[in-house]
Amino acid sequence: MRRAKASRAAMLFAATLGISSIAPWASGAIVINEFTYDDGSTDDREFIELYNNGGAAVDISGWVVRNSDTVAPPTDNNADFTIPAATSLAPGAYWVIGQTGVL
Repeated sequence: MRRAKASRAAMLFAATLGISSIAPWASGAIVINEFTYDDGSTDDREFIELYNNGGAAVDISGWVVRNSDTVAPPTDNNADFTIPAATSLAPGAYWVIGQTGVL
């Protein structure tokens, strides 16, 4: 069980690196402020909360969050989430990615 949790945490960290390598950074700074990972149960309470701790708005349009279990792509069937076009995160603002019940 611990190994599975550590694996999921490592994958989320890898996703963070993927986000940072894709996005051209403006003068703001987007961080993952909070998250809940899939604990293996049947609920869908997982989420990621982005936060702009910078002094300027940051365009996060097109950023992709990869939803993946321990199976490497492209063999998994989990959907990715792409932040919609024209989405800007103002200074001090949050953006939550998750199921409707979480938001």
